[in-house]
Amino acid sequence: MTAAGGVAVVAAVVAGAVQLATGPREQGSPAAGPSDLPSPSGCLPSRLHVSSHQVVAGSTVQVFSGPFACEGRYPAGKTYTLVLAQVGRAAPIRLGARPVHRDGSFRALVRIPVDASPGESFIQAHGTLFDRPCRDTVTGQASCAGYSVGISVLPSKAATSPTRNAGSPHTTTPG
Repeated sequence: MTAAGGVAVVAAVVAGAVQLATGPREQGSPAAGPSDLPSPSGCLPSRLHVSSHQVVAGSTVQVFSGPFACEGRYPAGKTYTLVLAQVGRAAPIRLGARPVHRDGSFRALVRIPVDASPGESFIQAHGTLFDRPCRDTVTGQASCAGYSVGISVLPSKAATSPTRNAGSPHTTTPG
């Protein structure tokens, strides 16, 4: 394969990813109403960010996004539901609904539960155009585009503290 061919494949994959996120609805899917979508239709939210990519279970992290890069607007009262997805280790954990500004920007402080499973995870925001059912234009299969940011959940400090008086070098024994 030539370098030019490799670039063409990458361009096709990138173009497919864009179509994946904004692709046509599957037949039978209910159309989203004007109150659910920013206008013009197809305007996606700005990239999702976190204040830290390493978060200790039981502590907080700020999740935020800038305004739409287009002329999109949400209706007043729009919210995103934030979820902690724990890759292959445990069920997703709902972190709560947070308000979104009409321009698509938002900022939320969320607590990662103390019992969250340590490891690779994602904070997902539901309630955006990424939630729309879409069809992969290459394979024709239903696909799952999402609005998320990766984090690494570290064990809680309580889980990593040594047990008091259990063989600690600072333990004294009556003698």
